[in-house]
Amino acid sequence: MHGGSGRSVTLELIADRFIWQLAKDEGLERVDSEPGAGLLESIQYPGLTEPERERINGEVANFYEHTTDYNFEVWSDWNPFFRPFAWLLNRIFSRCLQQLNLPLNPLDTAKGLRSRVIKLRDPVSRATRYPIWYRIIKGSGDVIYSGIYTACAHPRYGHPLLKVIFPLPKGSASVVMDRSVEADGSLLQRSDGRYFGENGFYFTLTDGQGKWWAKFLRAMHEWIRVYEDGEGALRADHHLRFFGFRLMELHYRLVRFR
Repeated sequence: MHGGSGRSVTLELIADRFIWQLAKDEGLERVDSEPGAGLLESIQYPGLTEPERERINGEVANFYEHTTDYNFEVWSDWNPFFRPFAWLLNRIFSRCLQQLNLPLNPLDTAKGLRSRVIKLRDPVSRATRYPIWYRIIKGSGDVIYSGIYTACAHPRYGHPLLKVIFPLPKGSASVVMDRSVEADGSLLQRSDGRYFGENGFYFTLTDGQGKWWAKFLRAMHEWIRVYEDGEGALRADHHLRFFGFRLMELHYRLVRFR
């Protein structure tokens, strides 16, 4: 654990309340799901090289640049050993907070997901300060993810890393991901570092005195691959591992409607 000084907003219910608070605290304008809005302003960010930009599949790039133009079909596959623990965590924690409601069985997401990209912009320059991806299970209305997408640097990597922050009461969960463009044009993102400061999964918490604490979860690794399959369908596979064991997998079909 590492300590320092900082602040956070304590919220009993996460959902999208932190978005309003963040916009208020920093004097930003909220723009909600405008047509063609993407998680990235350009696929060049965060730090793709020229060969990677030339190699990446065009539909994969379009998804990141125009995320709101896609509908989502999703299937979940849990390791049976971990499912009871996930169910307990979901009941006492995730549903109450409306954050990190991972679907426990494939039928939970039979109606698909509702996806919103919310951007907090500087009201003068109109530059996006924070893109926020907000995903809701249509059938239940539960929030799977509500996360802030940003970037961070580490001298080992030589390029920016993607950082996703999921606000929680008195702190947050953060995933720092390295990326590579594969030979087939797919984009692979991974959080599989071994030491604090590398790509991986982090928890940060604040105490009543305004100090913050950060914990690196070395046991938690994940990989996300976005690709176009042999039939021309855009797909994403999300794999989670815990102490090297398969925890769960999410498989997406991304359908462009606009």
